[in-house]
Amino acid sequence: MDDDGNGYIDDVHGYNFDHQSADLYTRPFDGNPRNRSILHGTSCATIASGSQSLSGGPQFGVAPLSRWAGVINLGGIERSVEWAIEQGADTYSMSFSRGYHGDYQSHWRKVMEHGSFCGVYFVSGAGNRRREAEEPFRMDIPQSIPKAVFAAAGIQRDLSKTSFSCVGPVKWDTEHYQDGVVQKPEVCAFNFKVPCLYPNGEVVPDLLNGNSYAGPMFCGAISLMLSADPDLLPWDLHEIITSTATDVGPEGVDYETGYGLINCYAAVAEVLRRKK
Repeated sequence: MDDDGNGYIDDVHGYNFDHQSADLYTRPFDGNPRNRSILHGTSCATIASGSQSLSGGPQFGVAPLSRWAGVINLGGIERSVEWAIEQGADTYSMSFSRGYHGDYQSHWRKVMEHGSFCGVYFVSGAGNRRREAEEPFRMDIPQSIPKAVFAAAGIQRDLSKTSFSCVGPVKWDTEHYQDGVVQKPEVCAFNFKVPCLYPNGEVVPDLLNGNSYAGPMFCGAISLMLSADPDLLPWDLHEIITSTATDVGPEGVDYETGYGLINCYAAVAEVLRRKK
């Protein structure tokens, strides 16, 4: 049933806008999570929100009490952003890059700004460098959008930058936006050899690689901060999460790791301190 009268039937757990269906499972799990079209979305969701292991194992997820809904939408970002706004979403994690330029680049930014003004915090990984691309390979849409989209670059467990993670800065010089050179990324998170939680509860360590998995860690951190203070303003959130990050690259803010590795504990503690 279309319970809320928004034109989408049974969109309780998300929606597949491409197929106009609530079915988010486009393919059955064949036991091979390295196929990104199989467990990519599931892995991103468990990193952000968690899922209890059926075997009684550890609780996954940066924000384990948060709720998530999946969106499949290759046909245009506008529909899913408006849907997220109507559903009252707090965060919106994106795991893709688009090489759009010119006026269409401006259009994407306007859509993200519209969602941001409506209270949605957009988060993305910095993007993965194409194998044939020369260094440095800079971020594209949507992670290059300033202020309305938070971007997380990727690092390894030894705190070194992963070779495939895109970098900043980015430049905005379109008919509608003349920001010039913009600092990106904001922060960094782990995106190399991340554990994977299978649908049957099995945990496979050191399996997931890609900036798709840095974004959900950032998204989970924002969820924790908003659970501490639901009225937290976007500019305050940005200031807190960057000022509490652990510097891991060149001293100070840089174009590879931003302000540093996300420190969830310190960020939430600072939110609670300011709320007193």
